[in-house]
Amino acid sequence: MAVADVARDLGVTDRRVRSLIKAGALPAEKVGGVYVLSERDVDAFARRYRPKHVRAMSPRIAWAAAALGDGVRPTWLRADELSRLRARLSSEAAPTGAWRAQLAAAGARARFRAGPAQVDALLDSPHTVRTGASATNVVGDRLTGAPGADVWVANADVAIELTRGLGLLRSSAGNVTISVPGADVDRISADGRNAFRLIVARDLMLEDDPRARAAGEDLILHVEQEASWRVSRRPAQ
Repeated sequence: MAVADVARDLGVTDRRVRSLIKAGALPAEKVGGVYVLSERDVDAFARRYRPKHVRAMSPRIAWAAAALGDGVRPTWLRADELSRLRARLSSEAAPTGAWRAQLAAAGARARFRAGPAQVDALLDSPHTVRTGASATNVVGDRLTGAPGADVWVANADVAIELTRGLGLLRSSAGNVTISVPGADVDRISADGRNAFRLIVARDLMLEDDPRARAAGEDLILHVEQEASWRVSRRPAQ
């Protein structure tokens, strides 16, 4: 199998496949200077990388996991829930495909059509935090050139007030995405500007752009390497 075929089957980018090969996670041989992979090895990897039965976390647990990933204690969880979640996260690193499934229920998204001034106002609003391609806490270079905005707000009331105040028009092909958590949580950001990094990564992996999906995978790996859920550095405010 060629790299492009493997990438398509796994739902990742060519770059990600080459990184997995270089890391030794995917066996491959070079034939004429091109990587060639066996279907058996790819199938075996897929069973590890993208488990068939990955349950989505409930919204409050998903946000708690994202908070712990940035060293923030999720005060909306009971002590026993927090202990179980820490144990679950510390037991083993989840593949990036599993993280996307686990965080799938974090909240609801809606698309709107907006002009340049409206986009700027939305990104600069104190009531929004950036996510996806709009975020500034990605690993490596920012994804630039996007004409829209991708943000989270604290709740549905804030979303309604923003869309009405800015005159945003609902559109399935819109250039603005506003997301609302699916549960009452105290915080959706560690730095006050961007959503928690695991949420940013989730939203990047929902994009069609291969660069965005690769950036999401890189961000998840970066968060897991830090293993911030083992120690909560920042108390919720």
